[in-house]
Amino acid sequence: MKRRTLFIVLRVAVSVTLIGLLLKRANLPELVDTVREANWWWLLAALALQFVCLLLSTYRWHILLSAQNMHYCFRVLNSFNWVGRFFNVLLPTAQGGDAMRIYEMAKYSQRAADSIISVLADRLLGFVALFVICWVSLAAMGWRLLEGTNILLIVSLLSLVFILALVSLLNRRLMLVLISLTRYAKFWNLESRLTRVYDSLQKLIKYRRALAHAFWAAIFMQLINIVAIYVTALAVGISLPLSFFLMVVPLIWVIVMVPISVGGLGVREGAFVFFFSQQGISAASAISLSLLFFAQALIIALAGGVIYALGRYRRRQNTKDAH
Repeated sequence: MKRRTLFIVLRVAVSVTLIGLLLKRANLPELVDTVREANWWWLLAALALQFVCLLLSTYRWHILLSAQNMHYCFRVLNSFNWVGRFFNVLLPTAQGGDAMRIYEMAKYSQRAADSIISVLADRLLGFVALFVICWVSLAAMGWRLLEGTNILLIVSLLSLVFILALVSLLNRRLMLVLISLTRYAKFWNLESRLTRVYDSLQKLIKYRRALAHAFWAAIFMQLINIVAIYVTALAVGISLPLSFFLMVVPLIWVIVMVPISVGGLGVREGAFVFFFSQQGISAASAISLSLLFFAQALIIALAGGVIYALGRYRRRQNTKDAH
């Protein structure tokens, strides 16, 4: 418990420090004016796109669960997903919502290992989709836009790390060796549990058609999410081609997933400032873009909080609203 508290305190310190440094760098009056003068019609359009992303995310998860013979009502899964968005904001980590989804689905289905893999596979497909969008955009239309910047180097490094991690995860012999090392951890029967989870992953990999459908759902969802950020940028007067967003936003989301801050706060804004400043966008405009997009995510999260507080999803869970 003390170690967990220490990690939380460190993350809060990182977020506060980064926000402080960014605000010091930005022109604060310009930031306030940018937010105040934002086009609210564009912001409402971006918010609507985020709701569409939520539905597509649920659809992708539904596909993965069905492949594991876990057939549950879309409304139940959407409630879990919505509540997960709430815990993404509430808990001091960007993965808090995933943990909540795993917990609720494991309790609902009584299949803990399959529940864990459904959420992890869902997250992994999202990462694959982000890198594919970035690579295709670079190859098709965008690499000239990034000449003379450090972005190409960052794309290469992040891609290399991701590919190595993915290859390692899919190497059964290597993963079993790594899992076997946990036998020295004398708690939670860790080796046995991790083995069951990895076996569940191996079973899911065999359902290639379902994975292909889930992958295309992930591509579509991430594209809409990027368009939502592009629309938010238009709201604050940032005029950059959509191709730039297709290349850069995937990198930002990958960086934000690094668990060093509270919900990505500070890291996300710093990433926006870094990438957009290389196209001549001021720190104030980049920070305002990041904060306004986060505000949209917060609205969706608060709706998930209402669902959680009312307990509607729990009533559906208790009545086993499945088909």
